[in-house]
Amino acid sequence: MASTDHERSDKFLPDGTAIRSEDIGFAPAELAVCGKCGRNNAPDRPKCIYCGAMLSPAVIEAPAGDLRRPDDIEPGYNVVAFSREPVSDQTVREAARVTGMPESSVAACLNALTPLPIARLANAADASAAAARLNALGVASKVVADTDLALGQPPHRLRGIQFGADGCTFIDFNSGDSSLVRSDDLALIVVGTIMETKTERLEKRKRAGNTKLLDESETSSDHLVIDIYSRTDPRGWRILPTGFDFSCLGSEKGLIAAENMRRLAGLIRRSSPGVRFADRFDAILDELSLVWEAERRRDARGLMRSGMMKFDFGAVSSTSNLGQFNRYSRMQWHLL
Repeated sequence: MASTDHERSDKFLPDGTAIRSEDIGFAPAELAVCGKCGRNNAPDRPKCIYCGAMLSPAVIEAPAGDLRRPDDIEPGYNVVAFSREPVSDQTVREAARVTGMPESSVAACLNALTPLPIARLANAADASAAAARLNALGVASKVVADTDLALGQPPHRLRGIQFGADGCTFIDFNSGDSSLVRSDDLALIVVGTIMETKTERLEKRKRAGNTKLLDESETSSDHLVIDIYSRTDPRGWRILPTGFDFSCLGSEKGLIAAENMRRLAGLIRRSSPGVRFADRFDAILDELSLVWEAERRRDARGLMRSGMMKFDFGAVSSTSNLGQFNRYSRMQWHLL
């Protein structure tokens, strides 16, 4: 009798319910991704449990794999896709399935008709598999890893440029050293606008944990940036409107830095006819933000004087698209 009771306790709960020893549910690799909302579903479901969209037989039969998006601080693998013409709804659905992105995001990226990151995945093998499937659909695709973008190495900042018959002489901003880059070695010019917004708040904190806004001010700024790349150096050179000598423009030099920046980009382009010019960053910023989000920060400033013998808590919130431009610029070099 004792052995029977022991055996029964191993197989049943006190209420008589049988204990299951096999795995319950499906493994992550077996889940099917909905092409509409991008969420995971059981592979035997005909419809998405979240949005009700039909799951195509291809989705049910062949799960797309691990399509997890890494956190911002994690290294990731960017699937860059490009279509020369508007894509069909069927292509959008299949592309959404293999990348794990919503159909609306995929359609926006592919119909922009310029190379864009369509997804950022945590696993290199799954990113490569997604790119291969996109290529099979007729969408030119390539994987560019975050490590390849080398965002920890900023471009060399320039103080000035001298144009010559053999090419351009770049003058380093910090050291003043000069380096000649031949015209046939110049490969890429990337132009974009960096936009930054800062909001300062002064708050009064109450005992109940609530806060009362006492004062708020917002400032914003924007400026043009030019990145220049040779065929052999992925780090490149950067021109900012401040601290740069525009005397190289000669008679074209104006009084407004933004106009001088655009004229300078055109002059560099004319001096090297074979250079590729990437200037669509401002136009496709919304599409970029679907995969590469703008940087947002909130920093506490501690106690600040708010009046005579009064102190309250300050905070600063900031938004910048500098990180997006850095990624976009380095990506262009890897697409040469």
